[in-house]
Amino acid sequence: MYYDDESVFDDADVDNMPVFSESRRFSRLDSYEKMLLRDYIRSCIREHREYSGRFPTENELVEIRKRAISVLEDEWHITLKNDKQWRQFFQDNAKAAIAKLQKETEGNE
Repeated sequence: MYYDDESVFDDADVDNMPVFSESRRFSRLDSYEKMLLRDYIRSCIREHREYSGRFPTENELVEIRKRAISVLEDEWHITLKNDKQWRQFFQDNAKAAIAKLQKETEGNE
């Protein structure tokens, strides 16, 4: 059987190849990935406060958490399991971001 090696790879487009996400638990993320998630959570809460003039409600925090998982999958190709450690990490960082914004708000009055 004859194969034309030159034509086999001429049409290959690496940018159009499928990318498969890796499924991970939160505990398997490295410190850099956790730092990026922390920054993302805090920036979402800050933007929400600046845009709406109020802190996010519980339902809005759930949506921010879902967006963070989506960004992780879209940008880093990691499917994060919604486990207890991830929810605790999110909650801790959301509380810290809100507390910091409240402190900044009190300082400006």
